[in-house]
Amino acid sequence: PDPDFNGTDTFDYTVTFTLPDGTVGTEVATVTIIVSPIVDVEEDSAVTLEDIAVVIDVLANDTFDPSTTVEVTGVTSPANGTAVINPDGTVTYTPDGGFVGTDTFHYTVTVTHADGSTTTESTTVSVTVYQLPEVTIGDVTVDEGAGTVTVPVTLDVPTIEDVVIDIITVAGTAGTDDYTETTITVTIPAGSISVDVVIPITDDNIDEPTEEFTVEGTVTSGNTTNTDPVGTVTILDNDGTPTVTIGDVTVDEGAGTVTVPVTIDVVSSEDIVIDIITVTGTAGTDDYTETIVTVTIPAGSTATEVVIPITEDDISEGDETFTVEGTVTSGNTTNTNPVGTVTIQDCLSYPDGDCDNDGVSNEDEIASGTDPNDPCDVVIGNQDPNADLTAWNALDCDGDGVVNGDEVSPINGGTPTDFNDPCDLNMEDVTVEQSEEWYNGDCDQDNVPNGEEFPYGDTDGDGIPNYLDPDDDGDGVDTINEDYTDTDLSDGVVDPTGNGDPTDDDTDGDGVPDYLDPDDDGDGIPTILEGADPNGDGIGFGGDAVDSNGNGLPDYLEVNNTGVLGVGSLEVFNVITPNGDGDNDEMVIGNINLYPNNTLKIYNRWGVLVYETSGYGQNDNYFRGESEGRVTISKEKQLPVGTYFYILEYKIDETGEDKSKAGYLYIQR
Repeated sequence: PDPDFNGTDTFDYTVTFTLPDGTVGTEVATVTIIVSPIVDVEEDSAVTLEDIAVVIDVLANDTFDPSTTVEVTGVTSPANGTAVINPDGTVTYTPDGGFVGTDTFHYTVTVTHADGSTTTESTTVSVTVYQLPEVTIGDVTVDEGAGTVTVPVTLDVPTIEDVVIDIITVAGTAGTDDYTETTITVTIPAGSISVDVVIPITDDNIDEPTEEFTVEGTVTSGNTTNTDPVGTVTILDNDGTPTVTIGDVTVDEGAGTVTVPVTIDVVSSEDIVIDIITVTGTAGTDDYTETIVTVTIPAGSTATEVVIPITEDDISEGDETFTVEGTVTSGNTTNTNPVGTVTIQDCLSYPDGDCDNDGVSNEDEIASGTDPNDPCDVVIGNQDPNADLTAWNALDCDGDGVVNGDEVSPINGGTPTDFNDPCDLNMEDVTVEQSEEWYNGDCDQDNVPNGEEFPYGDTDGDGIPNYLDPDDDGDGVDTINEDYTDTDLSDGVVDPTGNGDPTDDDTDGDGVPDYLDPDDDGDGIPTILEGADPNGDGIGFGGDAVDSNGNGLPDYLEVNNTGVLGVGSLEVFNVITPNGDGDNDEMVIGNINLYPNNTLKIYNRWGVLVYETSGYGQNDNYFRGESEGRVTISKEKQLPVGTYFYILEYKIDETGEDKSKAGYLYIQR
């Protein structure tokens, strides 16, 4: 049989024969051979790591007759370790501590055959013991601008198994604004010795010292001499060290203050502290206020400033300078004693200059008597047409909400107004907030501030805005006089004196103060038609306002005039229909013939006198809805349908007593 063959094998053989008659014949037959296995043990090999035992199944590669029983019955002692037979027939090899290399031992098997006989056989086991690896996370130095850093994770020797390590980054002097926090698991495959971890690095513009963070690992699988390797990443700053600069500044003497910038050219990671002093030059401490101050440019910033008061005088003295000197007391900079220069320009020393930027040269302002340092003290006609008036046009010298440019040339096509007169403006040109002085002012002297009247525009629609209109609601009583102390008749006393504030008087309680209400008492009859101011002096209550019932409260502040009006034996019929039908074509005053000494005046709803006569009711002297020609409306002109107000004055001849009566008259057609 072939070497190590066992089992059944066959072959054929042929027999050739010759019969007596000379005939030749052949026969073929098959031979079957059964090859029984014999005891056969093979050499074994195994690998392990330093200080780590390995279990070897020594019988796994051996071949025995199935009818036999096999048992590992002995092992020799290896030179560099121990070998122990396990109950399951395997052998555990344990290398001596620290041993690395190849060790051998022999094992013996005893074979019991079917017939009860026994045989033995031995062979060799070779065990290779590899060095246990150490894990290292490399220390790496990287430039801040590199973008990433590659950190090697290595074994000092190859190993026979995968080594798995969990990796994290841990902040040190470098924080997560300097690198991207990274958590990752890496594997060094069996037979390999390294793997890389790539960590993003953040580039910034901040000057800062060299910074570090750590890369820390934990071995979670595989045998190594250590389990918690740590590496350090050092980030080298690529930004230059900052230089401190104190700026050179030129300032007009009339500016009040000068702001001097203190800057660094590179952002720093630490505060930069500078002591500042002013040092006299051609400008002395009568030209500026001596200043000693400490300023700080905070970490992450590049600038701060020093504000120094400048003294204005009336002396023409040319340009003068002083220095602003610093000493760096904390922080890393390339210089420690920066210096800046402040130049004070004496604008008045330049006749052709324009100190106040109003478009008129200093020389021309002095010649015309205006202040060259006051942009609001200027003669418009003296402005240079080629001057840049952008800044001046944007000023609001009088605080009325209309900028200078829009007062001189109204944007909505109105009439030019005085840029220095807060009461001269076009309402539609208001584009900026009015000043507090304007709000609190009182252009029409009616005791109501401009700021309260302005939002209401033009209440009576007469073309005059409320803040300029002495009679805001057009009811014949001036706003200043629609201010009363007491209009309550319940106690029998009324008082027209007022408290100086028309805004708190609302006779009819409708929420609209009387000075904005054309019907103060809310009786449906406009105030102007209730005889509020017959003589036109604007006083109303406390003046000649009609008081039909004589109770001290004028009709326009009391609901009391309705229906047919009578005075003693007189009956006034207050409706006429002058349409020629013979009914109510004229104003009828019953028993007027008893009082021949009388005068009748009739006003339209605007307070305009439309009819006046004496001796009414005599010689066909009647009011028939036409003007009599002695007033502002043409003679015999028919008056329009509407409400009118009459005042009848008459004398009682028997007593010489003068009486009067007033009321409403309605013309209908």
